[in-house]
This record gives sequence, structure tokens and C-alpha cells, in this order.
Amino acid sequence: MRILLSIIFTVFRLSYLLADGSQDVAPLNDADYSPSFYRDYFHELRKKANRDSVIVWLKGEIVKQEQVNHTANSINLQIILGQLRRSVSRTDAYLDLENAVKTAERLNMYYEAALAHLEIGNVYNSVGSKEEALQHFLLAAELSERNDYADQAFRGYYHVANLHYSSDNYQEAIEVLNKGLGFFSTEEWMGRDKFTTMDVVSAYNTMGLCYFALQNYSEAIAAYNKGLMAAEKRGSDFWVGLIHGNMGSVFFEQGKLDSAEMLVNIDLLASKKHNAFRSVAADYVSIGRIYQGRNDLLTARTYFDSAYQVVTENKMLYASYFKRRAELAYAMQDYKMAIDFKNTYDVLADSLEKLKKSKELILLQSNNDFKTKLETLQLLEKENELKDKELEYKNVLIYGGTCVTVLAIALLIVLIRSNQLKIKLNKELEREVEKRTRRLASTVKELDTFIYRLSHDFRRPLTTLIGLDSLGRTLSKDPDTSELFSKVGKTAKQMDRMLLKMTYIHEVNTLEPTIVQTNLREVVEEVINGFDDDFSALKMQLIVEVPGEMTVETDTRFLQLILTNLLENAFIFTDEGKKRKIIKISSRLTEKGWKILISDNGVGISHEIRSRIYEPFFRGSPISQGNGLGLYLVRKATRKLKGKVVDYNGDKGESIFMLEFFVS
Repeated sequence: MRILLSIIFTVFRLSYLLADGSQDVAPLNDADYSPSFYRDYFHELRKKANRDSVIVWLKGEIVKQEQVNHTANSINLQIILGQLRRSVSRTDAYLDLENAVKTAERLNMYYEAALAHLEIGNVYNSVGSKEEALQHFLLAAELSERNDYADQAFRGYYHVANLHYSSDNYQEAIEVLNKGLGFFSTEEWMGRDKFTTMDVVSAYNTMGLCYFALQNYSEAIAAYNKGLMAAEKRGSDFWVGLIHGNMGSVFFEQGKLDSAEMLVNIDLLASKKHNAFRSVAADYVSIGRIYQGRNDLLTARTYFDSAYQVVTENKMLYASYFKRRAELAYAMQDYKMAIDFKNTYDVLADSLEKLKKSKELILLQSNNDFKTKLETLQLLEKENELKDKELEYKNVLIYGGTCVTVLAIALLIVLIRSNQLKIKLNKELEREVEKRTRRLASTVKELDTFIYRLSHDFRRPLTTLIGLDSLGRTLSKDPDTSELFSKVGKTAKQMDRMLLKMTYIHEVNTLEPTIVQTNLREVVEEVINGFDDDFSALKMQLIVEVPGEMTVETDTRFLQLILTNLLENAFIFTDEGKKRKIIKISSRLTEKGWKILISDNGVGISHEIRSRIYEPFFRGSPISQGNGLGLYLVRKATRKLKGKVVDYNGDKGESIFMLEFFVS
């Protein structure tokens, strides 16, 4: 307990003393870790944290502690430094914590080693490396368990269980939680510190959620009751309300609607008290479903609408609201409204799926960046070790020059052997770098091929849907049915264009352009024909000023890709307030090659986002319908053709994209 208090207190003491980054701090000693001093200043210290100043001071203090052989202080400070730096640089945080692990294990300081493993697991988990995170959480738990650190062992198993729960491995999560909670009885856990007790509350709540997902309702209620007892013991009315709400979900599934309503209302009151608006909205939806189960549809609608008023900007809660309203409208036989709500839900669900995939890609990139940077730093560390060894051997050689001839000869032999070792190590290092580079290139290629094939396979059923939409609208006599077919077809086309862009990315990344003499007017007309429906639907006027006899040297496929994405952007960002909507395509030869200009009088490009419009996945406007890859592909394909793209506003405010290509 003394060690735990010292670690926690150090964080807040440093935050207080370094709030303005200018005060001097005396070296740490045992008196600094006095529990009474910690209690007196705890609340004040927590208000004055200054992360950057603390990090600067910690680095210097770690050096001071090592100089005076206060190794325990140094390790604890390294762990704190790793915790603080995780939000600034995960790589630096990992290196701090890894160094703390090595030192702690060397000195048999198992509590500190386990704590550092736990924090390393958090670093890996933050970049989506669940396997590595699981490995370090288990190391922390098992190391603590072997050395009778029950609280720390519980935290390790608690983190392991959360990983299993997030991966839908509910049974495994339950088994791990039972192991972690089994170190003490529920009553004994209540005697631990506040932080541990609240983790116990969360652990029982997670166990209840796992049992609920497995439809083992009796065990779910038992787990919730234990968590509820712990929360009430600590006086946490927020957790009391949350667990009551989760218990209400169990009773709802069992058909015990009165009990469910009572429990959810307890959660609703607690959520309102703490301004937890997302929880308030979810409770309103739950109560609405209860009244729907009683066939009191008007009251159910009132609660659903109440949820809509507090749902804020959370798309998931919006989707849940429209799904429930669609079900309710159907039950009330208001089929038109049911269709409207269902269509809105489908759009939100599609948006959520796109957001999920985008986050997964970002997390994958973050994971790759973290591992690549970590490997690079480790290689640099090895290189520095080699340089240190080289310097050490040179110093030995200089010193040996003053010794007798025999010793000089012996030292010369050592130097020769050390140089051979250096050459060998350098070759091994070069082979390792080359091996990892090949592995990384292979991984990137596999990921690119996977995206291309997945996009290609998904487009086939979408093509069928588009055909069925056209056939359905032709055969149907009912306007509502025709409208439904039209919306399905529109969504399918949007998805098809998104997948086509993923295919384009593969082609641009892997194919080299084939330059041939091409009739520019024919290419432009072929691209325009693909947007016939858009021109009709938006009543868009097209002006083409491309000479029919103009031929250029280019790759037809890449040029079509560029023009298609620019026209698609023009349609998406049409200004509905203008009576006359115009798209103009013109071209001309230049001294160095040729140019083509595409302009439109849509909403234009604001100055704030102009510098970012070519970034992948950037969507700078709420009316954007794509995935943020269009202009990224335009620039990438243009560069492949040895050209450049320039965007600017015309005299009348129109958006103009100028593509200039150079002939060698």
C-alpha cells in the first residue's frame, strides 16, 4: 500500500509544484511519500496538473534519482512518465515503460514490474494491437498473483476480461473476471481503496453484460446485484443507476415489464442528475419499448420522441431512435411513416458502417506506424550500442598504447576481433532491416490486393441491385413502390461508386500508365455518358469546348478516372439555390503539352479547407456523400501521368480544376 500511495502521490505532487513550469523541486526522499501529506494535498494537487511541465521535470528527476542510487524512486518515476507520455507519444511511453520493466525485474521489484506491464498493455491497446496488449495484461496479472499482490493481479485480469468482452468472447471474459474477483469475497473487496472498489463495480457490471449477451439471465442478475452492492457501499449513485438500468434490460427480455420500467426509471433519474444525456436518451428508448410491449403505442411514441430531443449528435442513438420509431409506426399501421423512418435508419446505419470501417483503417494505420517507429528506434538503439562498443574498443587501444609491447599486441588482437564482430553484427543488422522491409512491403501489397478483390466482389451483387431497381421502376405502377426502388437504386449506386474508388486506388498504386495517342473529345464524351441520369435529375447544363480533332498522348483509363471523379464532385456539391446549374469542360494545347479545365457554379470550396481537399478520407462538407477519396485519386492519377492539378475560384465564384500534362 505504501508503494501504491507513493506512486499516486508523486503524480499529483509534481503537477502541483510544476503548474507554471518554473518552480524548483527538491530531490525526492521517503518523507515525500508520507500518507498524511498525501491526504492533505490530494484534492488541491489534482486541480493543478500541468502535463508538459511534469514531463520535463520527471526526466531530470529520474537522472537525479539514478545518480544517488534511489533505484526504487527512479523506476516509479519512469512508470509515471510512461503514463503521462502515452497521450503525447506512444512510442516514447513504451520505451519508458520497457526500461522500467527491465530494471524492476533485474532488481526483483515485482510490483513495479507488473504495473509497468499493465501500462505497456494500455499502450498496445490504444493502437489496436490486442494480442500484444493481452500478453502484457496477462504478464502483469500472473506476476502479481505469484507474489501475492491481489489488487494488482485483479487489475491485470480485469483488463484481460475487457479485451475479451470487446471481442465478443463473453464466456472467456466471465472466466477471467471470476478468477480476478476470486482473490477476495465481495465484502472484503469493499475494504480496499476507492479506485480498486470502483474497478470491482465495473467488473461485476461487465460480467452481467456478458451473461446477458449469452442469455443467461439469472446469472446476469446475480452479477448485477453484487456490483450494485459495491456501488451502494461506495455511494456512487451514477453506477447504482447504471446497473439498475442494465438489470431493467434483463427483466424486459424476460417479459417482466413493470419491474423493467421501475429499474430503468432509477437509471433515468441518475443520468439526469449527472447530465449523462446519452444515457438519458437510451433510457427513454428503453421505456418506450416497454410501453410498446404493453401495446400502449401513444405513450411509447412520447418516450421515443423524448429520446430524440436529448440524443445530441450521437449517430448510434439517432439510428436506434429511427429504428424504434419505424417499428412503432408499423405497429400503428402507419406504413408510409414506417417506410420514412426505416429509410432514415438505413442511411444512418450505412453511415455508421462507413465510419466503423474508416476507424478500423485509421487504427490499422496507427498500429503499423507505431510498430514501424518502434522497430526503427530499436534498430537505432542497437546501432548506438555498436557505436558505443566501437568507442570503447578505441579507448582500450589508446590506453593500451602506453603498456608494454606484449600487452599492445594482445590489445591489437582484441581490436581486430572486435572489428570482425562489428562487421558481422552490421551485416546481421542489414539483413534484419532488409527482411523487415520485405515483410512490410508484402503486408502492404496483401492489404492492397485484399481491398481490390473485396471491392470487386462486392460490386457484382450491387450491379444486380442496380439492374433490379431499373427493372422494378419500369414494371411497377405504384408510385410509392417506384420511389422505394429509386432509393434502393440510388444507395446501390453510391456504394458501387465507393467500391469503384477502392478499385481505382489499387490500379493507381499498382499499374503503370500506358501512353498512347488518344482522341480527347471521345474520352470526355464517354465519361459524360456515364452521368446521364445525374444531368437529368439535377437539370444540369453541360458546356463542352473540346475540339473533336484534338488528340493527346495519355493513358485513357487514368484520364477517365480523373474526369469521372471531378464530375462526380461537381454533382455532389451542386448549389440547389441556383436556377441555372452549369458544368463546363474545355481544353487547349500548350507549348509543353496540353490542359483540360473542369468548372462548375456549385457551392465552391471554402478557403479553410482548400489545403486539405486532396487528403485521403477528408470530407470537408456535411453534404459530402462519398468517402473522401475522389480528389485524392485525381491528384494521384494526375501525378502518374506526369501532370499536375490546380484548383482555384473563377471571376464569378465558380470552382475550377485545371489539369496540365506535359509531353516529353
